[in-house]
Amino acid sequence: MAFFDLMHWIVFVCYLAGTISVIAGFVGQKPSALRFCALITGLGLFVHTLDLGVWLSGDFKSAPAAFYMSLLSWVVLVVFATLWRLVRVSFLGLAATPLAFLLFSASFAFSGLTVAVPKQYATFFWIVHIGSLYISMGLLAMAFGAGLAFQYMEQAIKSKAKLSGFTHQMPSLNTLDGVNRLASLLGFPLYTMGLLSGFVWSAMARKIVFTGHPREILALAAWLLFAFLFHQRFVQGWQGKKPARLAIWLFVFIVGSMLAVNWLFPMHHSLVDPT
Repeated sequence: MAFFDLMHWIVFVCYLAGTISVIAGFVGQKPSALRFCALITGLGLFVHTLDLGVWLSGDFKSAPAAFYMSLLSWVVLVVFATLWRLVRVSFLGLAATPLAFLLFSASFAFSGLTVAVPKQYATFFWIVHIGSLYISMGLLAMAFGAGLAFQYMEQAIKSKAKLSGFTHQMPSLNTLDGVNRLASLLGFPLYTMGLLSGFVWSAMARKIVFTGHPREILALAAWLLFAFLFHQRFVQGWQGKKPARLAIWLFVFIVGSMLAVNWLFPMHHSLVDPT
């Protein structure tokens, strides 16, 4: 087994163990399982960082297609860790760890494919385009987890059901709504910058701004939904259930369309290389 393959499997096992332990920790109210989750996921993130770092230190004008999904799973965990430091919402780990595991697992499906980026535009492509888009998606992943928790808690409160078990550890509705607010406030400008830079990159590299490819159309549709969420949240004063529900659907739409388009419609920096 090659060294890089070994690193991938170490990350896979760590994230799987982290997913199982975070579910067991919250549902079974076992602090020891949560501590184990933090340790094993942290180990996985460390190895994952080394893996990505080794690649970035080399020739990054062409990347294995699996790298893109792997990077997104890494970003989800890093955004979660950053939010945890800022707002101390450890409960979001129940969404971040399984999502990171699923995204990293999905990267195995793209093994053997390569995505080429023109060398002269590689830095711009990675830092501005991919960087801003992936951070916004990481923030949206946290809004997704917070939105699911918000829906559950609000339903429990409205039905006057007795809160028991892990629901005692869930954050307040205000805290969950605050995660949505932060993700919208930071995520939408980043997503906008990532989308615009993609068109600029396309104009520089391919001499055409908009090709009408399904990837571009779906990206614009996602931007409109994100813009609607941002507008309703900060202009119309939305809070609570409506933005929570919209953030859930927006995240599902973006991830679902990204996977579907990259599998079904090979083109330019699609995860599937037509050459």
